[in-house]
Amino acid sequence: CECDDGTAFMHCKRVPGSCTVNGLHYTAGEHFKIDCEFCMCYGNDIVKCEKTFCPCEVKGQIILHGENIIDDSDPNGRVIYQCNDGKEVVIERRQERSQNQLKEPT
Repeated sequence: CECDDGTAFMHCKRVPGSCTVNGLHYTAGEHFKIDCEFCMCYGNDIVKCEKTFCPCEVKGQIILHGENIIDDSDPNGRVIYQCNDGKEVVIERRQERSQNQLKEPT
């Protein structure tokens, strides 16, 4: 950042051919990432970003957007999670019947 008084990061002015995003400075043509978006600085604070979906971490495993993972370790039964742009969503929960519930009455 060029500064009017010669000191760093004091009274900074806009520098042609650069971009400032979230306090970080990029030169024209430089690519960078914000969350799950891939961005490029076009100079004069013009930034264009391409949205991509974020992956999820579910039960210690990384899964991609739209993928499901089945968890049979839940003591209440089977749980199916789906990754929705970086957030895990429970799409199905099946309670397993105990052995007592499965027995025919005598």
